[in-house]
Amino acid sequence: FTMQLYSYMADIYYQLGCGTNAWGLTRAAARIAALEGKSAAAVQDETAGSEHLAKASELGKLSVIIAERLHGVDSHEAFTAYIDLSSYEFARGKLTEAMQLTLRALSIWSAITPFEAHPGLAKRLLSLGIMQLRLGSAEDAVDFLEAASRDFEETFGIASAITADTQHQLATAHYICGSNRKALEAEKKAYKAWKATTEGNEDQRLRDSEAWLKVFTENAVKEAKIRKQL
Repeated sequence: FTMQLYSYMADIYYQLGCGTNAWGLTRAAARIAALEGKSAAAVQDETAGSEHLAKASELGKLSVIIAERLHGVDSHEAFTAYIDLSSYEFARGKLTEAMQLTLRALSIWSAITPFEAHPGLAKRLLSLGIMQLRLGSAEDAVDFLEAASRDFEETFGIASAITADTQHQLATAHYICGSNRKALEAEKKAYKAWKATTEGNEDQRLRDSEAWLKVFTENAVKEAKIRKQL
């Protein structure tokens, strides 16, 4: 029960720190107030968003410790606790810490679950890819994003929003690595997926993908011309 309470409170502080909507913040503050014996107004006023996230991280770390002690270091409860803590650290801008926590969660996953295509695993791989991109490690990001893309395609098919988003992230990673042709191929898949999942040509995600397609196409053509001249 203690682990569940810490996890519950951490998630509420996370909501407060991320600043959802006004109604959501009021409800989150009310929950914390009930647990800590304070007024909802006091909870909302006493700390800034970053401090709420720090509180979420603190409680998340306690949840990890309790999960490991009660259920074992390789347990579903420990996996969930590490994933939650990774989200809190990511929201705080602590990308290296978040990445390490996600990698730890993946090692637990591999110990308790057959390492095969699964949306939960794919989401973690996608998160790692995005973290690597933000840390400036595009080549490492490509490995995680390619693996996530394969799993999402196998689970949800090519025409899904999560597949489209993953392919766009992969295109970005290839572009940063200087692989314009691969970036173009990935963005084409993203565009095709958005086309199949969105309504009308005015959807912003579809328009953004179309704009990136033009950029990647121009760069791929320039790259091909340079290669011919060599």
